[in-house]
Amino acid sequence: MEAAVGVVEKLSAPAVIIGHSMGGAIATAVAKQVPKKMRGLILADPAWLSVEQERFYAEAAGESVRRTARWQCDPVGALAENTLKRAHWRSTDHLHWLYGQLHVDLGVVASGVVSFPAPWQDYVADLAVPTHVITSGDDCLVGEAGAEAIRGMGRPELTVTYLEGARIPCPSICRKPSAPKCGGYYASWAPRGGAR
Repeated sequence: MEAAVGVVEKLSAPAVIIGHSMGGAIATAVAKQVPKKMRGLILADPAWLSVEQERFYAEAAGESVRRTARWQCDPVGALAENTLKRAHWRSTDHLHWLYGQLHVDLGVVASGVVSFPAPWQDYVADLAVPTHVITSGDDCLVGEAGAEAIRGMGRPELTVTYLEGARIPCPSICRKPSAPKCGGYYASWAPRGGAR
């Protein structure tokens, strides 16, 4: 976290951070710490967890470490397993998923902590940075209930797109800055000729 804040503080222009899952939670925390160095956040299904989700990750930490270690020892098997579980994903999405599993720090997985230590609604209530969340159903953490909760906060700088019925992997929702699913948010916030 401190490293991410350090990078943002050194930029010559306010940053736009695009983050997914735990990366989205980290981006949120960075924006809270250095809001003047931020232009905006685009978060693909950030790990803004419910109490139940937080408890699940904490209780499942041991099993998550064993599973991830198994995947790291057998990447071909891991890829086959994920392909069966998420047949609707594109092959490139499976490869991106595998890359993440092969490079994840097992110490972080063992902690069972994947987000900030507060209910997300409280944590983002005073977020001063324009933030757009993109989520869908199935595998997504925020999902439809979270999208409704975001809308219910009534904060114009905190917006959400829920991709109704979309069976897409959340990691690929906003991979490319020009992706139409980003709703033009990146284009409207992107620094002009400054730091990227």
